[in-house]
Amino acid sequence: MKRLAITALTLLLAPAAAQAGTYDVVACNAAAGGTNNAWALETNDASHIEGFALCPSAGTRSGLLVTDRLTTAGAGGGSYGQWVIHSPAGTTITRIRLDRYLNMDGGTGWRLYGRQADGTTLAGETCTVQPGFDDCTVSGAIDRAVNTSSIAYGFDCPTGCITGATIHSASAAIYSATVTISDPTAPTVGAPSGALVGGGFHKGTESVTFNGVDALGLKARRLVIDEQTVAEEALACDYTRMVPCANPGAAVTLGVDLNALADGTHAVQVAVVDAAGNETRSNPATIVVDHTGPGAPALTVSARPADDPRFTVSWSSPGGQVAPIAMAHWRLCSPSGCTGGTTSGTSVSGTLAGYGTHTLHVALEDAAGNRGEEAVVALPHLAPAPPSPTPTATPTPTPVDPRLRVTTATLDRSARTLTTSGTAAGSGTVTVRVRYRVNDRQRSRTVKATLRGGRFSARVRLSRTDARRARSARVSVSYGGDAGHRAASVQRTVKLRR
Repeated sequence: MKRLAITALTLLLAPAAAQAGTYDVVACNAAAGGTNNAWALETNDASHIEGFALCPSAGTRSGLLVTDRLTTAGAGGGSYGQWVIHSPAGTTITRIRLDRYLNMDGGTGWRLYGRQADGTTLAGETCTVQPGFDDCTVSGAIDRAVNTSSIAYGFDCPTGCITGATIHSASAAIYSATVTISDPTAPTVGAPSGALVGGGFHKGTESVTFNGVDALGLKARRLVIDEQTVAEEALACDYTRMVPCANPGAAVTLGVDLNALADGTHAVQVAVVDAAGNETRSNPATIVVDHTGPGAPALTVSARPADDPRFTVSWSSPGGQVAPIAMAHWRLCSPSGCTGGTTSGTSVSGTLAGYGTHTLHVALEDAAGNRGEEAVVALPHLAPAPPSPTPTATPTPTPVDPRLRVTTATLDRSARTLTTSGTAAGSGTVTVRVRYRVNDRQRSRTVKATLRGGRFSARVRLSRTDARRARSARVSVSYGGDAGHRAASVQRTVKLRR
């Protein structure tokens, strides 16, 4: 018996449609455990045609098999049997990778095929029994680009056909199948909600809640920040089925640790991905992340005496903050403990309790709730110096009478000398003044004499004429006083000698 075998291995891959995702549906030997959930057996003549799902395949008559029924006499025109796969609504089959087996005996009237939805037979997917041969066969692997909504492998009877008695007249089997589905429709994503897309400043771990839907179901729900996926929920899908995934009924909540992001603005999106890998993202929500506390403030102490317990300390913000400064935390510490508080201003005033060195600690907090490092300033409070002792005034002694006396007042005419001497209890000098008349004219001479041991002596030298003619001579002695003696004066007539 002669047989004609046609084996084809075709690699004709069409480019993927723009913006369309794809997924592969596997069956029989291409699927784990030889599963088939995508191909369906169809026949309009179960009396003459039968089929079996014998996967994993082993041998010629196994796999997804359709064949004529033995010993059933002839089948009428229009009978057919096939294994067929249909793409979901709105999608297209763009590629098939099959390991198949088609066989037909000559003279039986059957027609083998691998067909598309429009009824056209794929090139090379049929055969004709040639003269001198008993049958024809198409077998082996095929990798083919297509553009259709269904693929069917089987046979039909155009006008009337003979079924086999002990050997099947027509058979079609698929041992392994990988069918690529192109889905141009993106899924729909719902609006996100939750703390992450709320107002204000953001830090730490925050989350967002959302959902989506697609005709093919969803295989993932994602959280995207600045075009990077930061959290994802993978959903179970079964790619042995034409609709591989389901639409989750409940919304998902995805969280992210924002401490991994730099301070500043970021774009947040949620996304859903369908079975074909089409992703739809929500409109970006701009958030402001701030998880860094302010730097230490610069403290300024208002001038104050060190023994004044009152103080005022002001500060300025260091700058460079994303969130504005909201408040300041302060602690005033002394050797006996600390007190503290908060203020929305830029200064704090108070009174130091007790003497010693106090310290004021100030830390700033921004509107995002981040508290920064402390700045510290010393506030000494010294005890006042004791008052200087008031000096006791030494009583000033009351001056006493110096007991000024002139004991001698003599004019020696021949010696032309007027001598005056006397006593006084004080110290210092006395002024001796001599007055006399010469020819009716008043004359005077004045000298100083020092007190030594309570005595003084003064000599006045006169001219020869004055010494000879002086009349009515008197001497007056005056004393200006000292610390213990009052001023005094005394007069005496001068005794004249020849």
